[in-house]
Amino acid sequence: MLALGILIIYSFLIFFIILFSLGQLALLITFLRYRNKANHKITLNSYPNITIQLPIYNERFVIERLLDSISNLNYPKKK
Repeated sequence: MLALGILIIYSFLIFFIILFSLGQLALLITFLRYRNKANHKITLNSYPNITIQLPIYNERFVIERLLDSISNLNYPKKK
């Protein structure tokens, strides 16, 4: 009786492993099919407003690099 229970649990788990493997195979096939497609760049007519939050609490060694990076952003100043 115990052997039959173990066999049922084992078969159930193997079934789910096979389902997971088939899902991963489908993802791989989709990736391989579309990997060479050209990415179309999206052009914006107007830029959305954004907020830049600077993590500077207890970060005294990275503040200068952080401010340099923020000042070099290529984004409209009024947005």
